[in-house]
Amino acid sequence: LGGIVVNVAVALVLVAGSLMVVGVAVPQNTPQIGAIEEKSLAALAGLKPGDTITAIDGKAVSTWTDMSEEIHSALSAQREMVVAYTRGGMNLEVTINPKPEAKVIGISPTAAQYRLSLSEAVMASFNYAGKVAQFAGSLLIPTQTMNVLNQSSSVVGISVMASRAAESGIANLVMIIAMISMSLGFMNLLPIPPLDG
Repeated sequence: LGGIVVNVAVALVLVAGSLMVVGVAVPQNTPQIGAIEEKSLAALAGLKPGDTITAIDGKAVSTWTDMSEEIHSALSAQREMVVAYTRGGMNLEVTINPKPEAKVIGISPTAAQYRLSLSEAVMASFNYAGKVAQFAGSLLIPTQTMNVLNQSSSVVGISVMASRAAESGIANLVMIIAMISMSLGFMNLLPIPPLDG
């Protein structure tokens, strides 16, 4: 059990430490655009990250929630919408013509980093451990075993994920390391000889 305890304990410390030092991105309820999907309706209309939407079809919006409701209403009715926004102190306007299958226009809100307290981070890391344990335990249920194995990654797949995580920031890399360490710990608890080690 020594190796298993170390695997899980190291993962718990890494997750809690990352949540306390780096924190998590919390979406802000302001109508400012944080990111735009490539080739989305918003991108094709010329909207850019940093733009602040002020009105949809002449109706003023002051929160992301208000703005989302107006956009959803226009998309559901499949009607074109006039989006008023500010960019660099200038008031601008653009018309978006939704496609019949469109459910979103492809924008995301801005986010602020929230650093968890020690108690919050510890609680979150144990919740994370519970989810990983549940995933590993599902290998023991015959009807789910193949589905779980199909979703698992090979050593090469894990290397690619780790490389991408490293490129996107140390926080993501730490979380990948924690996930692998915790998964190994719980996998070694299972009475399945091929998974041992």
